[in-house]
Amino acid sequence: MSLTLILLAIIALASVAALFMSVSGYLAARRERSAAAESLLLRRAQADELASLRRATATLPRSSGDLTSRMTAVLASCGLPSQTLGSVLPEPPIELPRASGLTRTRQIARVSLERLTLPSLGRVLDTWRSAEPAWVITAIDLSAVPVAKAPAPGEDRQLRLRATLTLEAVFSDGNSDAKQNSSKQANLLGGGT
Repeated sequence: MSLTLILLAIIALASVAALFMSVSGYLAARRERSAAAESLLLRRAQADELASLRRATATLPRSSGDLTSRMTAVLASCGLPSQTLGSVLPEPPIELPRASGLTRTRQIARVSLERLTLPSLGRVLDTWRSAEPAWVITAIDLSAVPVAKAPAPGEDRQLRLRATLTLEAVFSDGNSDAKQNSSKQANLLGGGT
């Protein structure tokens, strides 16, 4: 009888150990699934944002208007004076390889902003992204502005920065090949002039 009880106890302990191992494996798999689901949601949101940005830039016509005036308007909407804009230096446009009949050009510009605080720089960047979706900020170079004198009591003591932004945009000049092909087809069919 005692041998039977010992064997039953060993079997019960082995069953409990196997159950514990399977429960711990289940909990670990559940945590991994939760982390993978969160990662998937993040990746999906990033992919959707990237796709929307690509769709937006694929159909953008060449920018009309002056980049300096658009940056000044963004600064004004952030409550900053126009003297904050130091300089706007556009580079010559670069024609990109043709894809599916689109003539696309890349435009790069460097914008210097003077005497900004970090919170005001954040507002400018956020407003720029909303107001000018074609122009992407690809680089930011920050440096401290030297202080001429110590601030008086009650004056703003925040660090002032000089920010140099590198802006980049890709514009399409329209589907010129497709327009030419459709007019040639219309001429061949007798519908064009």
